[in-house]
Amino acid sequence: MISVIITAYKEDKTIGKAIEAFAKQPQEKEILVAAPDEATIKVINEKAKKYPFVKHVQDPGKGKPVALNICFKIAKGDQIVMSDGDVYVSDNAIEEL
Repeated sequence: MISVIITAYKEDKTIGKAIEAFAKQPQEKEILVAAPDEATIKVINEKAKKYPFVKHVQDPGKGKPVALNICFKIAKGDQIVMSDGDVYVSDNAIEEL
């Protein structure tokens, strides 16, 4: 399994597309999305209803390294892919990695 970790801050306009880009990848995965702001969290939670492998990870708002470390502790995959809330990957991005 692959763990996709996405960090986002005030990216409610782009996070949905970023999640969708990874969700469409055929590999077995979990998508952990760390965000501290309510607008972004709202979009993440909407996507989590559609995709059971998407999970919001509460980010305390102390910076990206803290958010990443929280995600690393709960990631279940044997490989980790990191991205940001405003990055859209291609349809075969995980396979290429």
